[in-house]
This record gives sequence, C-alpha cells and structure tokens, in this order.
Amino acid sequence: MHTMQLVANVATTNASRNGVVVAKLERNVDYTFSVFVDPTYIDEATDTYGRFDVYVNGEYLHTPNASIGAADRIERLDVFFKSGTTVHPFTLNIDNVILRDYKKGYNSGDAIFGIEPNESVVHDVVKNHLANCRQGTQSALTRAEVSGGGKKPWRQKGTGHARQGSTRAPQWTHGGIVFAPKPRDYSYTLNKKVRRLALKSVLSAKAQADAIVVIDEIKMDEIKTKKFAGFLSAVNADCKALVVTAEANENVVLSARNIPGVKTALVNTLNVYDILNCDKFIVVKDAVAQLEEVYK
Repeated sequence: MHTMQLVANVATTNASRNGVVVAKLERNVDYTFSVFVDPTYIDEATDTYGRFDVYVNGEYLHTPNASIGAADRIERLDVFFKSGTTVHPFTLNIDNVILRDYKKGYNSGDAIFGIEPNESVVHDVVKNHLANCRQGTQSALTRAEVSGGGKKPWRQKGTGHARQGSTRAPQWTHGGIVFAPKPRDYSYTLNKKVRRLALKSVLSAKAQADAIVVIDEIKMDEIKTKKFAGFLSAVNADCKALVVTAEANENVVLSARNIPGVKTALVNTLNVYDILNCDKFIVVKDAVAQLEEVYK
C-alpha cells in the first residue's frame, strides 16, 4: 500500500463544552498525523487575536502542533476558538484546521497506485495527446496559388540578370512558399492497454513522490476564488495543481479557474498529460473509488 495525504472534511456542530464547539470531526480509524492550527488566527468579527484549543477524544491537546501516535484511535476532534476570555462561535473550515504528514491514511490499490512506472509508454501517450490536441489549420500558398506572376519579368538572355520566369517564384519577395503547409489531421490512436498502463504509471509516480492529496469532499456553497485558494494553501498545494472531482461541481470549477496553474477535471475526463503536468494531484475520495473500479 502507498501513502497519500488525507485532508479530512471538518463539519460544524452546535454542541458545546465550556463554550462553543465550532467544529467536530468524526473518525473511527487510526491515523498518525499532526494537527496544525494557527495559534494567532485573527477573529474578523472583533479584529482581535485569538487562539484555538484542540481536544482529541475529549482530552486537551496542549500544543496545536503535537503529533498523535498511530496507536491512538481518533474518535473525535473538537476545536474551540477563544479571544481573550470569550469563546466565539466561529465556523472552522479546512483553511484553519489541517490534518497532514500522516503515516497511515487512505490506502489505495497497488494495481493503480503501486505499479512500476513505464516511462516509454508514458512518453508515447503524452506525444499522442499533444498530437491529438493540434488543430491542424495551418495553411500557406504555393507559387501556383499566389496571385500574379503570370508574365515573365524580363527576357531570357542579354540583361545580365539571372533568368526568371515568374515574380511569384519562392525566391522572390511576395513569392509562394516551397512545400507550403496545408490543413491536415495530426491525430492518431493508441491501443487501449497502452493508454491504461500510462495512466496507472503516472498515478503510481505521483504516489511515490507523495504528490497525491485525497480529501473526503469539496464543499463550495458559493463561487469564491479566495476561499478555494485558501483550501489549496491548506493542503500545501500552492503550486500547479489538478483538482479531480467525482461529479460536476460548477462552484468548484468557477472558483478555481482564475487561479494560475490550477485546473479542475472530472474523474472520467482524466488524461496522462494533465496528471504529469501538475505538481499536486488533489482528488476526492469518491473519485479514487471510481478510478479503482475502472482501472483495477
């Protein structure tokens, strides 16, 4: 099995303990990770500095950056936001609480994420993808297609000039193009097994490089580029990133499309070039299940 980053979805709750519990995370599996909470998060409502108190399984975590061992069973993660002596109702989202650097997390199938990458096949498929993307609409005129040039510019002999038959010959300014390119179709096909092997190769390479982030889900209630950029920052994806969802989500697509280097895709439209071209491969857990079902 190979390790990927797992960023858990943080849901809000109205429960309370010594104040207002602003977030609760339900878990029933073992993880080793570090809980990172910004200790000086600014409360926008009061414009004051505050801090988070983190409780794991009901026990206070003395420092937000402490590690939780693999033997600890994470049942619940409660987070309180405090400013001074007041506990503020604060909706905590994935921008503020991050689960990262874990040793045991989402276990994916070796048949997709654990094979030995085949560079030769990947090269063939990338070359095929780029060829299929070409429009092939280039066009130039040969000497036969350029207007004019029907008259011999001067007589054959006695002028001291080199003999010429047309002012539209390729060596003349405004002349035709030798072997002028014409519209054509550059696309060609590869075997299905080759394409499947290439996709599994790049996914395995990303897994080996710890460049895959698996998340529970992406919830965007509104189209907001700033919030999506905060999500990417939370999962350490401030780079060229490919975000893959299981179903079409217009809010995610429109929120991400104005961020340089970030691309979104549906799991059924994945291609080798986009995966290879990104630094971080962010995928929803349901999309991983679909990949395992199709490419196992």
